[in-house]
Amino acid sequence: MKLPYWVRGDTNAFFGFGVNVLVNVLTLTGLCIGVIKMPASDVFGVILPALGIALVAGNIYYTHLARRLARKENRSDVTAMPYGPSVPHMFIVIFVIMLPIYLTTGNAIRAWTAGIAWAFIIGVIVLIGAFVGPYIRKYAPRAALLGTLAGISITFISMNPAGNMWRAAWIALPVLGLLLIGLLTDVNSPRR
Repeated sequence: MKLPYWVRGDTNAFFGFGVNVLVNVLTLTGLCIGVIKMPASDVFGVILPALGIALVAGNIYYTHLARRLARKENRSDVTAMPYGPSVPHMFIVIFVIMLPIYLTTGNAIRAWTAGIAWAFIIGVIVLIGAFVGPYIRKYAPRAALLGTLAGISITFISMNPAGNMWRAAWIALPVLGLLLIGLLTDVNSPRR
């Protein structure tokens, strides 16, 4: 089976993912420099170049895995999982691991070292999950697995903007109403 390297929709996905990663990297940079007070030379000279290499290598590897799975299962609808910094994990590491250590010691490098140690521990947990995960997927109901993901999404992604919308309710509530009408009814908006 011949698999194309670029299909319809890939351009949109490429720029959407690129903008998402750019915002995440800018946020990470701001948190490291502004909250943890890391030297800008370390952030721009060490962390960001390493992240750039990891992003390219990780996305190429995930693309390779997706193409291998597509060939194995003789399918053309396999998509590679995007690889990049995780926003919830980034905030947890910065504010729960690194910031308390920085506030206690005043040493940004020590705080960064603790963040790296935490990333290593998470890596070990993920590695264990790679062996345990297939059994969990086999025996756990699909709704239970997706329900957890939905709960995390609602908590970390939706609730903050939902709370902030009350600051400009005269804008947010009509927009929310239009979104609900579009999602829950058969009413089409003008020009669709």
